[in-house]
Amino acid sequence: MARVINFSRQYPKHHSLFGESTFFVEKLFESFYGSSVSDFLKKEDWAFQAQIAPLNPTKDAKSIGKFIESISRNEKEIHPKLHTIREGNNWKVGDYFSPRVWSEKPYRSGQIILAPDQKIVKTWKFEYAYNGYFLNEERLNESELAEIAKNDGLTLQNLKSWFNKPFVGEIICWDENVEY
Repeated sequence: MARVINFSRQYPKHHSLFGESTFFVEKLFESFYGSSVSDFLKKEDWAFQAQIAPLNPTKDAKSIGKFIESISRNEKEIHPKLHTIREGNNWKVGDYFSPRVWSEKPYRSGQIILAPDQKIVKTWKFEYAYNGYFLNEERLNESELAEIAKNDGLTLQNLKSWFNKPFVGEIICWDENVEY
């Protein structure tokens, strides 16, 4: 059985953009389906609902509809989120995860499954210490860190604001084309 990974829909309290949308739902949809949410929503909300509803059989149409209404219809280009950064060293290549978001308030609402279980194809050790950012214990330069930020669905500045205290974790990747 796949373990759950919840993705944040808003930036956390310690982030400079606290409370603003991460657009992770839209970025994950692009990653998992190869199509933007806005393309589905142009066709009508039912097209997106047809994609999401079967994954969430315990949710009624009203709660799925409310979730769909909360999704951005912004036409700006959204780069897919191809991996996530998590604390610890808990994931291995070949593991599966269930990608989810909270339907409304975190920990106070149900979860929405965004896609079928995803297979982890790559992992890397990721650390932040006051002397820099490290991937597999090698110090990253700004352009390397910017690439990680982009593939994580963030700008370089947003990644730095998210990981601004000592951190030891891993990058969990579900896209074969990502190379570091």
